[in-house]
Amino acid sequence: MMVTDHTKANSELQAIASKNGVTLPSKLDAAHQEKVDKISNLSGEQFDKTYVSEMVKDHEKVAGEFEKASKTAQNPELKSFAATTLPVIKNHLKHIKAIASGKTT
Repeated sequence: MMVTDHTKANSELQAIASKNGVTLPSKLDAAHQEKVDKISNLSGEQFDKTYVSEMVKDHEKVAGEFEKASKTAQNPELKSFAATTLPVIKNHLKHIKAIASGKTT
């Protein structure tokens, strides 16, 4: 689900950016790369807990950013993208919070 949804969203965002003459970064910024490096050096339960914790924090932050963009973005395509992608992000957040609380089926 995550790979499919993120791939679709990235493709849609890339199309909007290209149409508007914006080049998106091709690699992670330093802060995100540091998180990837930290998590990739973990294993087992320590990896699981850290990964889930980071995913909860990241999805909460992104949900807030998309909520704001869905209401205030000046570019109509970007505003629409944020509005249609927000429910997907909220769904991911719901699932990762369930995993974090141990309430998965």
